[in-house]
Amino acid sequence: MLVKRPLDAAPAVPVFLQDGGEMGARMRAHDWSASPLGDPQIWPQSLRTLVRMMLNAQQPMFIAWGPELAFLYNDAYAPLFGSKHPDALGRPFAEVWSDIWSQIKPLVDDTLAGKSSWHEDLLIPMQRHGYLEEAWFSFSYTPVWDENDQIAGMFGAVTEATEKVCAERRNVAERQLLQQMFEQAPGIMVMLRGRDHVFELANNAYLQLVGHRELIGKTVREVLPELEGQGFFELLDEVHGTGEPFVGRGVSARVQREPGGPLEERFVDFIYQPIKNADGQVTGIFVEGYDITEAKHSVEALRASEEFNRRILDSSSDCIKVLDSDARLQFMSQGGMQVMEVDDFGAIRDCDWRSFWSGPEHEKARQAVETALTGGTARFQGPTPTAKGTPKWWDVAVTPIREQTGRSKSFSPSRATSLRPKKLRKP
Repeated sequence: MLVKRPLDAAPAVPVFLQDGGEMGARMRAHDWSASPLGDPQIWPQSLRTLVRMMLNAQQPMFIAWGPELAFLYNDAYAPLFGSKHPDALGRPFAEVWSDIWSQIKPLVDDTLAGKSSWHEDLLIPMQRHGYLEEAWFSFSYTPVWDENDQIAGMFGAVTEATEKVCAERRNVAERQLLQQMFEQAPGIMVMLRGRDHVFELANNAYLQLVGHRELIGKTVREVLPELEGQGFFELLDEVHGTGEPFVGRGVSARVQREPGGPLEERFVDFIYQPIKNADGQVTGIFVEGYDITEAKHSVEALRASEEFNRRILDSSSDCIKVLDSDARLQFMSQGGMQVMEVDDFGAIRDCDWRSFWSGPEHEKARQAVETALTGGTARFQGPTPTAKGTPKWWDVAVTPIREQTGRSKSFSPSRATSLRPKKLRKP
């Protein structure tokens, strides 16, 4: 077992061991009598020169010297040892790094054979804190010659790269995740570079819109010549020139979605967002949006269907009404307004339909509403006057209007037909 002097001991100090921070002090206080290196006063000049350089360097460095490769290191190297510091000073290389010796021994052997080496971000699993951990290092091993031109040891300059490697791995994982999200996004996404608008990235939704063409590295004008005259090229130039974004809503674009196929009209919502560097200069344009063609066609079809249904209702002479779930009037057909002698539907909108029926018919109307709310169909006949007081007799059918879920949301007195007025008996 090596015997060590206290750090504050004051032996004769060789010049090359002056300064050097904590490790300089430890080397001055160390008992070298039991070490194969012997008293520092008799160390060869080659070792003295290396030690002086190493102790005053800011980069982690070590020297392994002699037949047993006694290990010397500086302050910057000490954190790499973890819990092995400071007991590693002067001990054999193979002993202080016994947990990784099987991995680095071939490198050490090559160095002692006269071969210098450089290793970047090398994974070296080690136990320097009492448990196995993955660590990465960039380091060089250099053979060292003594005064007799014999290799007497080796010199190492080391930088731990664990944080850098882990950060790079996280960045790669994040980029891969962002790339995956970019590719799988339901909306169109494109990255254009430079004044010529060169494609850098384009996701699957955009490729589907333009027919899966070869885009990357080519300009918009080169890849999509059919857009000439549709204003898109000019918009891109304007956004790049002014640095102001452009937002388009429901814009028509005629594109060729299959090679050799006809132009097909598509409708898109999109934004041209300028990309700027640290100096505020526009370097490219990010395009994001949605192909809303199917949605637009569906809305147009729905509007056409609603208009068609409304014309049918308006052409009917039946009194067709729509009530909400509280039996309040929400709609009345044109034929209904005529037969009910209603000039302004707004005057009776949201009125309780059941209040139009008095006497025994009020209970019939109430029961018909309850039946419709539970999903059934009810029918009754009875008298009630028009909006202008004209007495009429009515044949009423009340049917539910169902939501897609099947729940009765509202109901309609369907085809409330005015029959020939009957003479009403006086009570």
